[in-house]
Amino acid sequence: MKTLMMNLPNPALEPKQQARILFNLGWKEIDIARLLGISQPTVNSWKRSEKWEEATMFEKIQTALEVRYTFLVIKPEKSDKELKELKELGKQVKDLIMPPKTRSSAAKLSSKDFDWDKFVSRINEGFNDLFQFQKDIITTFDQLDQNPNFSSEYLLGKTRQAGLTHTFSFYRLMRLINQNNNQIYISASKNQAYQARTYIQKFVKEYADIEIGGRDKMTFKPGLEFYFLAANPATAQGYSGDVTCDEFLWMPRFDELTKVVSACATQERYNVAYLSSASSKDHPGHAFFFGDKWNRKHPKNKIDTSYDLLRKGHLGQDGKFRQIITIHDAVAGGLNLVNIDKLRMQYDDESFRQLFEFEFFDSNESAFSFDEMRKCMVDALEEWTDWHPYENPHRPIGREPVAIGYDPARSHDGSAVSVLAVPNAKYPYFRSIEKHIWRGSDYDEQAEKIQKIVNRYNVVHFGIDAQGIGVPVAERVEKFFPNLVRYQSSIETKSQFVLQAKNNFKNKMLRMDHGDSDVVSAFLAIKKKQTPSGLVTYASSRSDDIAHSDISWAMMYAMGYQKLDGSLATARSSVFIN
Repeated sequence: MKTLMMNLPNPALEPKQQARILFNLGWKEIDIARLLGISQPTVNSWKRSEKWEEATMFEKIQTALEVRYTFLVIKPEKSDKELKELKELGKQVKDLIMPPKTRSSAAKLSSKDFDWDKFVSRINEGFNDLFQFQKDIITTFDQLDQNPNFSSEYLLGKTRQAGLTHTFSFYRLMRLINQNNNQIYISASKNQAYQARTYIQKFVKEYADIEIGGRDKMTFKPGLEFYFLAANPATAQGYSGDVTCDEFLWMPRFDELTKVVSACATQERYNVAYLSSASSKDHPGHAFFFGDKWNRKHPKNKIDTSYDLLRKGHLGQDGKFRQIITIHDAVAGGLNLVNIDKLRMQYDDESFRQLFEFEFFDSNESAFSFDEMRKCMVDALEEWTDWHPYENPHRPIGREPVAIGYDPARSHDGSAVSVLAVPNAKYPYFRSIEKHIWRGSDYDEQAEKIQKIVNRYNVVHFGIDAQGIGVPVAERVEKFFPNLVRYQSSIETKSQFVLQAKNNFKNKMLRMDHGDSDVVSAFLAIKKKQTPSGLVTYASSRSDDIAHSDISWAMMYAMGYQKLDGSLATARSSVFIN
């Protein structure tokens, strides 16, 4: 009886409530009567009048939750495990007492009594939570609609890590609810477009407490919709509304896409926003941003695209409004989430300028070809039918074999991990399906993060740079993946990996998502160098005293699963390359 008393209902409850709880826990009427000191007929009467036997499974679960919660509350001394359980049970009890608002956003948004004006007011309140530089961008863009010289095209050259996709996602949500304009958000890939979708869902939940669904389209009310598309001229046709082209300088078939985009925003009420980080000078978007077409036709009246002018925004003679936001502009405008000095420690000067100061790179100086890599970029969510990162995050590619590459963190840079699906009959090439860059992790943290990734995949190869700091990480990884392949990055080994990767790009034996612009940048940062002894090697462009750990080397270590002759390893083996 002492054991049973541990989980009995609170004695402060009415006898009838205590009896109901005990009955739901499986007690017999006679035992309930004896415990509570009442007659059995009384218990039987309560059972009949309140139909205890007809209790649903949900009601019985409520009872069990109530009993356990009460027991933990009144227990004098609680262990850490019980305190954690009590906290979690408290959340569940709160949901039972005050159920959260409806989970069906479609029903709520479309219901007759839904207060649309109140919804609009709550979303607009979110404007006050933006950083000042974000508010300035939105205010400037809104005012442009009143300028008769504005062609309805806004071009923004942006820094990374300043939340500008977040900014435009919110701005376009404001346009949708305030102007009743459909919104068409186009990104380099479907996977990247879903990032904007995630932001929209977050805004609606945070400011209006509504969970809105939808995969490629969100319906806010009949005829008012938000679309999320990949940069495919064929599939982007047939829509009408404001258009946002995010990362346009990385989009394939850009010239074709601009024609489709213009058609979508033909009506005077609509506008188009092109925003992107810098890419190659060879991309057609470079000429588009800097007004080459106008300048050729008007050599005596060229558009001024200097940073000093564009940092504040400028309406060019061609009617396009151009603006450049660097990381310095964002910080000056209130961004307090980054430390520029630390960023400079993590990147060499050239990479810093390209990532954070909107400087285009010249692919002729790189060991890799921008055009060849761009041809290897696909809309992964559309083309790879066996890859389900959203529907099945715990097994994104099922039991298909994968290869993992890892480049450990050193002094100021980050550790990089790459997961590649290995070639098979349907997809006879490597596919980049997951990547991470982690900063500030010690040996144990790096190993723990790696193990979580390994547990989600059928790993047939794991290559790691085992020099210096890589040794203790490798030792920890080998405890759960004994067949680890350790690489020593000698001049010969680096050259071997680079030549193998160049060959894979040339022959389209490595594919990645259109949104993986960071991967392209990482490979383009690798350049041919000559050692003092006259040997040719390859290295990332940064100072010699700080080794650059990036995703490109991690991917090459993963491709170590491929033999030099292009064939694949038939079994996992532990190899040490020196």
